[in-house]
Amino acid sequence: MTTNFDICLPKALNEKLPHLRFVAEVWRNPADDREFDIFNRAQIVWLHGKAEQYSDRNLTEEVASLDPKLIGMLLPLLRSTPLIVVGYRGAEPSIMDCLLGDAGDLAFRKGIYWCHMKGAELHPNVEKLAQRVGGNFRLLEIGGFDELLADLDRELAGRQRALGRPVADARPDFDDRNADFQPRKSHLTSVKSTEPACFRNCKFRPYDSGRDDHRRARYRLCIDSTPVEGVACARISCPK
Repeated sequence: MTTNFDICLPKALNEKLPHLRFVAEVWRNPADDREFDIFNRAQIVWLHGKAEQYSDRNLTEEVASLDPKLIGMLLPLLRSTPLIVVGYRGAEPSIMDCLLGDAGDLAFRKGIYWCHMKGAELHPNVEKLAQRVGGNFRLLEIGGFDELLADLDRELAGRQRALGRPVADARPDFDDRNADFQPRKSHLTSVKSTEPACFRNCKFRPYDSGRDDHRRARYRLCIDSTPVEGVACARISCPK
C-alpha cells in the first residue's frame, strides 16, 4: 500500500520479471479492484490514486477520507498479516483515522511495525495509534528509508529467488549463470567404427562457445582419423 502517485514501485517490481510473474495494481482509479487478492505475491494498492490515470488525490479535502469500498477490501488483509510502515509520516486523516484508526476497528493482532527516523519528532497521529493498539505496536528507529532498504538488500540477498545480490558485490544468481561444462572422461562418449574408413574414433565434447545467448550447451565433434588406403583423412571442428 502506498500514498505516493509516481511509478517507482511498479518499475522496481517489473525489474524482477519473470521471477515475479505478475504485479497487481489496485485502485489506480476509483472502484479499480479487479486485480486485488490477499494472496498476491506482488501487489500495489494506490491509496490516493495514481498520477498516470489522473486520479491522484493530494488536496486537503481529498485526503480527509477514503472510499468505504476500499477500506472494506483492505480490512481482511490488515487483519491477517503484519503491517510494516516505512517512509510515511502519518499526517493524513484518510489513513490514520479511516484505515488505521478507530474507524477501521483494527487491533493489529499480527503487529504493526512503524519505522521512524532516528531523532525525528513522532507525529501526534502515530502516538495516538500506538496508545490505541498497545503492545501490538512497535516503533523501530532507522537511519532513513534508503539506508533501511540497503540493509535489507544486503541481509536478504540469496534468500529469495526474486531478490538479487547487493550492487556492491553483484554476481549472477546460480540460475542466471551461463552453462560452464568442463570436459571430463566421464563426460565423453566414444564411438568406435567397425567399418573400414578413415574415422576410427569419434568423441563428443560439450563446450561453451562464449557467444551463446540462449545458454544452450553445444557439442564439438572431434574425429581422430587414421589413414586408409584410397580414403582421404579429415578432421571436423565446431564453427566459430
